[in-house]
Amino acid sequence: MNSLDSIRIYGLADKTAAWRRELKRTCWTRKRLQESTENLKALGLLSRQAAAIQKLDRRINALESRIQNNTHNRLKRFPKVMKLWLSGDYNNFSGWKSVLKDIIRQQSNYS
Repeated sequence: MNSLDSIRIYGLADKTAAWRRELKRTCWTRKRLQESTENLKALGLLSRQAAAIQKLDRRINALESRIQNNTHNRLKRFPKVMKLWLSGDYNNFSGWKSVLKDIIRQQSNYS
């Protein structure tokens, strides 16, 4: 197997199932953090909680967008991926490498 084969097989494989697992974990983390308000208030950490929740919300939105974008063909997906990149949401992932993969990856079979 050469480098191009490994990129095609592993780098461009459908990641929808993995993104959904990550989305579920991130939502669970956000919920647990939100439930900890009283404890964090007693420790004087509410401002950090708010910042962490905001960061988790951005990641959740970015994951949801990637899942949704991957259900479209490449032409329809391209402007949505670019919008997500320009908003800075690919900083939650591997930056421009994830952008490139999302543009050229095959359309997902998941709905």
